Amino acid sequence: MARAERQVPFGAAFDAAVGKSFPRNFVTTSKYTLLSFLPLVTFEQFQKRANVYFTFICILMYLGETTPLIDSSVSRWSPEH
Repeated sequence: MARAERQVPFGAAFDAAVGKSFPRNFVTTSKYTLLSFLPLVTFEQFQKRANVYFTFICILMYLGETTPLIDSSVSRWSPEH
């Protein structure tokens, strides 16, 4: 008895409908994209209380130097002796 050659199609090269049922084979190893970097990093940094505190102090010092809202004896420049 002679054996017939068996052909098994592989992927979408033989049949276009075969490849449509599978998801794309794409792997992303980065945590951020170009658009999500700044919002996500800012959110992660402000999860720490110390970063919120120092940002608040920086804003108060800026307001004390540039507006008459806060009268402070502390300035951003050290006094000259």
